[in-house]
Amino acid sequence: MALERGKLVLSKKGKPQVEINGTRFNLAQGELSQTLITNVKDINGVEVEFDMEGGQPKRIRAAGGEFVPPHLSGNSVKRGSRQKNVQRGNEKRNQRARIDHREDARMPDFHNPYNFIPAPPRNMDDHELGDQAPIEQDRFHPDRISGRISVELEASTPLLVPNPGTCHTNDEGHKTFKLLKGEDDKPLIPSSSIRGMLRSAYEAVTNSRFGCFSEKDHDRRLAYRMDAKEGLRLIPARIHNGEIHLLNGTSSIRRNGSPEKTQFAAWLPRYRGEDKDIDTEYTARYSDDSLPEHGDEVDCIVELKEHRSGRFRYWKVVQIERAGNDSPVPRYESRTERRQIRGWVCVTNANIGSKHDERVFFYSHESGPRKSFPVTDNHRQKWHELIRNYQEIHQEELKKREDKNQPYDQYRGREPGHTAWSRHVYTPADHELHEGTLCYVRLTDNQDDVDALFPVMISRELYGQAPWDLLHDSLKPASRITELSPADRVFGWVLGDSGGTRKKQTAVRGLLRVGPVSCLSSVDDAVKIFPPEGLPLAVLAGPKPQQGRFYVAASQNGEAQSDGLSKEQAGYSPNKGLRGRKVYPHHKTLSENHWDQPLDDQTRRPAGPWQEYRRPDSDKVRDDQNRSILGWVKPGCRFVFDIYVTDLSKVELGALLYLLTLPEKHYHRLGGGKPLGFGSARLQTTCCDLLTGDDLRNKYSSWTFVPKQDTLSNEAVKAFKDAVQGAYSQGEAQDFEQISFIKAFLRSSQGFDDGLPIHYPRATEGGHPGPPDPRGESFKWFVANENSTARYALRDLDNEMGLPTLPDPSYRN
Repeated sequence: MALERGKLVLSKKGKPQVEINGTRFNLAQGELSQTLITNVKDINGVEVEFDMEGGQPKRIRAAGGEFVPPHLSGNSVKRGSRQKNVQRGNEKRNQRARIDHREDARMPDFHNPYNFIPAPPRNMDDHELGDQAPIEQDRFHPDRISGRISVELEASTPLLVPNPGTCHTNDEGHKTFKLLKGEDDKPLIPSSSIRGMLRSAYEAVTNSRFGCFSEKDHDRRLAYRMDAKEGLRLIPARIHNGEIHLLNGTSSIRRNGSPEKTQFAAWLPRYRGEDKDIDTEYTARYSDDSLPEHGDEVDCIVELKEHRSGRFRYWKVVQIERAGNDSPVPRYESRTERRQIRGWVCVTNANIGSKHDERVFFYSHESGPRKSFPVTDNHRQKWHELIRNYQEIHQEELKKREDKNQPYDQYRGREPGHTAWSRHVYTPADHELHEGTLCYVRLTDNQDDVDALFPVMISRELYGQAPWDLLHDSLKPASRITELSPADRVFGWVLGDSGGTRKKQTAVRGLLRVGPVSCLSSVDDAVKIFPPEGLPLAVLAGPKPQQGRFYVAASQNGEAQSDGLSKEQAGYSPNKGLRGRKVYPHHKTLSENHWDQPLDDQTRRPAGPWQEYRRPDSDKVRDDQNRSILGWVKPGCRFVFDIYVTDLSKVELGALLYLLTLPEKHYHRLGGGKPLGFGSARLQTTCCDLLTGDDLRNKYSSWTFVPKQDTLSNEAVKAFKDAVQGAYSQGEAQDFEQISFIKAFLRSSQGFDDGLPIHYPRATEGGHPGPPDPRGESFKWFVANENSTARYALRDLDNEMGLPTLPDPSYRN
């Protein structure tokens, strides 16, 4: 049925109507796409498409867009309820409501750009899919298959194949890349890129060992930001003479670690105003007008204050001098309790936008007997590991400050990365506990030892296990030549840092080679060129493996965890696993004109779908957060190349042919920008010239030899499917397409059927779906996801129902 066109108008009462040739139609409930509902005040005059049924417009969406069924009333569903089936022909739509532990579970409105293909523990008893030593390559083996496979590749979405040698970097650190082209001005795709694309897919469908997962990069525990409430359990402390001395001020310590009366540390006035000015009357200084420095031993006069919230009391420093100098003398009468203390200045810098005071750690006998605990090797190791994590994850941000000659401790704004950095983030000496180290500690439940030490009150905390510990041994990179999985044997193997002892042979040549890639299309049909300033791409988010709800599996089979778990519960811990191999599902719902007019900013129009690939126009459309391109490979561009194989088994060949002959509308992903929708490509074989070793002998010893190409190819694909079924069926025999990693692979290569857009998570005012933010800032969604009413996990690919937009926590009611 052809789509009709009209425009949206608002009635006198502000209700949306569809106007068709001057006639207005009221809208039935559920017929206006969610992408239009979220911007009702801006939709007047927007051109729309719809189906006319019974003389009424149905399934109304923005022109060129997809119809996204509207949310339930109140943007929530009751526990265990399901969304009504409002999308005709989509029988699974009513499964979209997430069964959840909360009463106010939000309805999903987008898919995350990445997900994971599960990698269950491998069946090491299977001769073909288990481990083997490589076959000798000095001859053609009788039952092994060699030859050439000719392949055609067609781009479904634009391909980003940048030329790294042409990178231009401006003064803002913004990089611009030309398209990689040959002398004929046609695009070039390196053979290594095709090989890498095929190897990743081959690893997934054969459940091979991980090719890129080194112990060196993944044997360190990751950390998460502790809940602010957990910070109340932390007690100030100082390292002295090999012991951890608690400095709990005038308060005794409750059983949960929190203070009994006043806060443990005294508040030291330091920063004032939006600029965190330290040259004001508010800032506490010594009598010589110098600033107290971190670690200074001091004598102070403090006054008892009640916080304006009325929830707690604290000591505020009103006068301060270095210990050993003349003791401070009160300058005025006080109506509140006042006393003199001796302690140590703790300065962590203006590391959050609302900070105004530093701290003085001290101890008073009225809090009870002084407590101290010996510093153990375990304490030192945990501290070293935590500080190393802090410094490693912030290397890039610190480098940017260095390049701009900006001090690490300089406050430049409230936005993340612009506040001052805490001293432990950039101070190499803080890697180790040493005499005089000031820190916060958490006691064990019975308070007979120190459980952990932290550099700040609301700190990062290490998960119980490292990612390397959660990966099953059968999936870790091969450490010796007898441990080669199918992908290692076919594509080659090099001994890395996976923990194996170096033997004589540390590499194996693969049995597959990709020949040169040639472009069949004309230059006009192949290349889109942009002006000299280039097309500014959207900000690409960095990996966030510390987000356990996305990266950690409930078990080593790779299945998603439940919604509602805390960070610690969802984190890296024993008896869990990794989600599997990271993939970027095909963006199935994009319209045919999605890539038209890329230089025109269409990211701010009232209704989606939006240009998720383009950075919205703003004062910072080109900076060090994103990249620009001067060209891309057009959709529809065709390439050809040959794959040469030598001595593959039927199963090894069958896996390769399976990838080269995927069902219709299934795509591989190639090149850059895959989270933004770039890089979907369709492969098909055009010729297979394959022979066994016996066939080769017969060919050269007979004048009448006739090969059976189709039979050999079909037998190989069947042998591969049978091998996967035999090795990985759960209980009763499963169909090949129902094996967990095959099912997920097919879903990723096909994309989602539900019409939801794919983009990075967004948090918006009110939590309503909306256009992309020029700054990216997907981190705000993860902050909002820590709210107890959220805590959404990334679902399994084969059952991915999407995620909801969440309210931006920076907006306050």
